Amino acid sequence: MINISDLFLWPMKKLARKLGAEYILLKQDLDFSSAMRFALDEFKKSCHAKYPLRQLINKYIRNLAKQNLQGNEYIARVYDIEYVDILDLGQLINEQRGGGILSEFSKFKGKCHYGFLNALLVWNGLTLISGYTRNELKKKEICDVGSGSGELEEHLLSLGVTGTHLHSVDVSRASIERQKRLGINVYEGTIGILPATLRFDIIFLSYFIDYDNNQLATFASAIEHANRGAKIILEGRLPARFLVGQSDQQASNTVTRGRFAFEDARLISQAFDNLAHKVSRTAKLERLVVGSRYVYSHFGFSRLPSYFLVFKVV
Repeated sequence: MINISDLFLWPMKKLARKLGAEYILLKQDLDFSSAMRFALDEFKKSCHAKYPLRQLINKYIRNLAKQNLQGNEYIARVYDIEYVDILDLGQLINEQRGGGILSEFSKFKGKCHYGFLNALLVWNGLTLISGYTRNELKKKEICDVGSGSGELEEHLLSLGVTGTHLHSVDVSRASIERQKRLGINVYEGTIGILPATLRFDIIFLSYFIDYDNNQLATFASAIEHANRGAKIILEGRLPARFLVGQSDQQASNTVTRGRFAFEDARLISQAFDNLAHKVSRTAKLERLVVGSRYVYSHFGFSRLPSYFLVFKVV
């Protein structure tokens, strides 16, 4: 029996075939699906316990919105409050002129509000997407751009990747402060602030494409920091719909202008190909993976589309 929702994925499968890439629909992998169901049940339990904190964070964000912040600054400030452990909240709120509601947070001491679950965090999902076994991952130099609440970093460490080989980049200071405790290399900002000499075997671009006001620069920097034979793994919500305002200059650096997911995937693939060609390299789409991302944020619990585009850079 044909699943109607799968019919809408046919153009994505056709695109993968045209580009010579492997196409994976994760829900068709029985082992993965079983592991995801178990992980999702546990994730939902943790979300339910955080509901009172969600209400308070929404109150804080409404206060933040009155400050008329723009672009990356607003994004960083919102995610600061999402990611921060309540142990660190006093300093953060006072710095952001929100100290008036500080006392209300005290009963949530030690908790972190935001959380997500995607295919990379589930049993064989990381292998299905990256193509690397656990033992192979241990030998790789890895960078996660848009590392957020740090679930991927914790997962990689649990698989045996050492902190010296793991690098985390995010615009949120709260995100970076949390991940410093993991004993990994951390950088506050965008991928553009990384030292020019750094090179990686795997670069994750983790679900921030609809916030990125300079996608071309992000993609070019990822290629610049990729070793020969490295993989760039972009996870995105496609078609991308920008959640912050853009200037005309920023809009000109936007790649994802498609109306449908497969159009954005094609445009992203073309951009990587063109940017790599400019520096005498190639960035070929190796794998296109379709799944879901589950998020608990100040919006509540959400199931979001998740498309992984895996590029091999030589």
